[in-house]
Amino acid sequence: MGLCSSRSLDAQRVSRMLQENLKLDPASERDLIRSYRLFKKTDSNGDGRIQKSEFARAFKLEQDVFFDRLFSLIDTDESGYIDFREFVIVLGAFQLANATGRVRFAFRLLDLDDSGAISKDEFKACIQASV
Repeated sequence: MGLCSSRSLDAQRVSRMLQENLKLDPASERDLIRSYRLFKKTDSNGDGRIQKSEFARAFKLEQDVFFDRLFSLIDTDESGYIDFREFVIVLGAFQLANATGRVRFAFRLLDLDDSGAISKDEFKACIQASV
């Protein structure tokens, strides 16, 4: 079972754990608690993991080739689901990223074969998916 399973932690217990173990400042603690709540809301079946269908539904995304690519970029351990650690990492990365970092992420999203370049076919797929 994951961190957010049915026997999971409530926000007050998470807050105590953060204060005792991580020594987070209040702002960071609030951000992490918000992330935890968003994770719990996204994890609609309550199994402590975000499946592709839950992710798509929560963020109103079409399940296409770019959705699959986005999910795979977040699912760093290739387990087929997003756990709380992966969820927090991606939220933090977006919050901390500057414009260059966001452009790099968008490039990685479009570079479906990880070649380091966006081919004509990848660009065509991007255009077709956006229509």
